[in-house]
Amino acid sequence: MAELSRERQSMLDEAVRHLDEGRPGEALVVLRQLQTGLGKGRPEYNHVRSYYGYTLVCLGEQTEGLAVCRDAAESELNDPVVFYNLARAALRCGQRRLALHAIGLGRVAGPDFAELERLRRRMGVRRQPVLGFLSRDNPLNIILGRMRHRRLA
Repeated sequence: MAELSRERQSMLDEAVRHLDEGRPGEALVVLRQLQTGLGKGRPEYNHVRSYYGYTLVCLGEQTEGLAVCRDAAESELNDPVVFYNLARAALRCGQRRLALHAIGLGRVAGPDFAELERLRRRMGVRRQPVLGFLSRDNPLNIILGRMRHRRLA
């Protein structure tokens, strides 16, 4: 990712701090200011947009927020933070498969970005379907899987 100006980097740090402290409304205000004058062709555009999208998801705007994160990721090749934010947004929206895909792309973009690996570990590993010869989405596998989960809990 290209360097932001000192002022813009300070604004981004402030927005991230608000997010980390559970104040997405305040982060959104800062991110909207930060996006002003930040053209789509600029190298840091996707980085900032990914935080903006994740913030929208945190505020309950799941459809719009996830669309912003996806748009940023589709235009990005080498910023693992963009994929990290997409993965976090996807998880908040209940889209585990998309989150895993984003983590995989992020690991290619930045193999040393530890947050992606931490997120993947926190997600855990899905168990095999109860009836391996049926699809995971088969209603019988879903019912039996829920029963297995209750029994093991």
